[in-house]
Amino acid sequence: MEHQSTLIWQCARVLQKEVTELKDRIRRMKTSSDTAAAEQVSHIEKELENTWQEKLDRMLASANDRHQRAMADVQEEKAALEAKVRDLQEKARLWLLKACMMWKAIFS
Repeated sequence: MEHQSTLIWQCARVLQKEVTELKDRIRRMKTSSDTAAAEQVSHIEKELENTWQEKLDRMLASANDRHQRAMADVQEEKAALEAKVRDLQEKARLWLLKACMMWKAIFS
């Protein structure tokens, strides 16, 4: 799970770097005095931000799905191990009871 978290953060950093680089390009374009270019840049900036947000949302949803599946697997494993412990405790209790009865029969 730590690996998934690290992977998510690495992807987020890469995406953030891409967004930062694109925003830098956009800022440079905005310095132009052409109003049409500035509007186009603003539009592109919004599209880029939306695209980045959609990518991040998909990555987060995917990571959450993987986490939920992993948690379900762990819970199933825990339940199976708890059942095995109960079974072994019952076997041990019966073995001790049997041993005590044999001990009593031998020394009575």
